[in-house]
Amino acid sequence: MVGADATIARSSHLAELLAAIDRFRQRPKTNRQPQELAAELKGIRHATDLLELEFSQTAAAFSKTEEYEEEGSVSPIDWIRHQCRMSTGAVWNSLAVGQHLDDLPRSIEAVESAEIGYAHLTLMARTAQSVQGSATAASFEEGGLLDKAREYSVGRLWYFCHHMRHATDPEEFAAEQSRATEGRTLKMSTYEDGSLALEGWFDSIGGAVVRSALEPLAQAHGDHDERGREVLPQRPHLQVTASLDTLRAVAGSPAGDMEYSLPVSAATVRRLACDGTITRVVLAPESVVIDVGRARRVVAGAARRALNAREGHCKWP
Repeated sequence: MVGADATIARSSHLAELLAAIDRFRQRPKTNRQPQELAAELKGIRHATDLLELEFSQTAAAFSKTEEYEEEGSVSPIDWIRHQCRMSTGAVWNSLAVGQHLDDLPRSIEAVESAEIGYAHLTLMARTAQSVQGSATAASFEEGGLLDKAREYSVGRLWYFCHHMRHATDPEEFAAEQSRATEGRTLKMSTYEDGSLALEGWFDSIGGAVVRSALEPLAQAHGDHDERGREVLPQRPHLQVTASLDTLRAVAGSPAGDMEYSLPVSAATVRRLACDGTITRVVLAPESVVIDVGRARRVVAGAARRALNAREGHCKWP
């Protein structure tokens, strides 16, 4: 079956799906028990995940055609965004999943069996896309990521994916952060009454520094709170947590965790460590803190002043 006949047949399958959805929507909705509502929520979400899988596969197939050009769009993403009424980010996610189905066979099965959600799968597909698109990355491994997807919420998996990307491709991870740093902007405008307006954009690391400085000003605690006068002249304090392997740039080590920021590269951890206070923390296998050492500055006191006098500024890297 080809041509118009094939199109009609395929449309009939879609018509059957829409009819089934319409019948489901007509079900009785009064006097439902909480347990019934909970079961329906999980079932509807799983059905939605399965449809998202179908949409992703179809979107990837469509992107290989030239139909979007014939209908006046500049790209498959542009066509899908307008015709399917989606955000650009949602289209990117769908295409990432559809284009990496062969790289995530076990994860696809996990979605089909409701072990993980489609949202987990989009993160995994975007991670595979980043790793496979880099010339410096190691090979993408589905297994470890799938194990975490089964265990983690979507938000926690999103965070873990950054660590996995760093472990797999620390060079590109650091390069991306460096490029983002170069895009920082800050504009200060003074008005006639002396008031000051700030406008800018900061990458995750720069934003963490700014937020650390301004966060104490967000809320006042009592009439005698004087932080508004004192906190801005103080140097921002940021907590960065990293393994010893990360500091030593050992291959396969995770990224560092930085307060108010996405995970940061080993290069950034070492840069911050050269002018920070280090505290040794020993963790048990279950991430339970079992020992905390004394904090000490990497370069302190007279040595710090001597370096400032000799160098004039930080010499990193």
